[in-house]
Amino acid sequence: MHQKIAAVRSVVLLFAGTGCHGGPDAAHTADAICYGGDIVTLNDAQPQAEPLTVKDGKILMVGSREQIERSYKGATTTMIISPAKP
Repeated sequence: MHQKIAAVRSVVLLFAGTGCHGGPDAAHTADAICYGGDIVTLNDAQPQAEPLTVKDGKILMVGSREQIERSYKGATTTMIISPAKP
């Protein structure tokens, strides 16, 4: 449980610190952006998110799709859409 809380805190801190840069550099370009599904954050302030970004096998960021794509989508980023629910 403590690991989940630490992970959520890391995501929140990362989210708070990314509002000022204009586009992704190599260190911040996501390997993949996953969207279209239900992403539960375990953060009471933001219980759900639109997309989820992944870099080097770790969650880099959750937030709004517009912000994620502006800040983390690069030429090599794979966009993964969740399949439609039955």
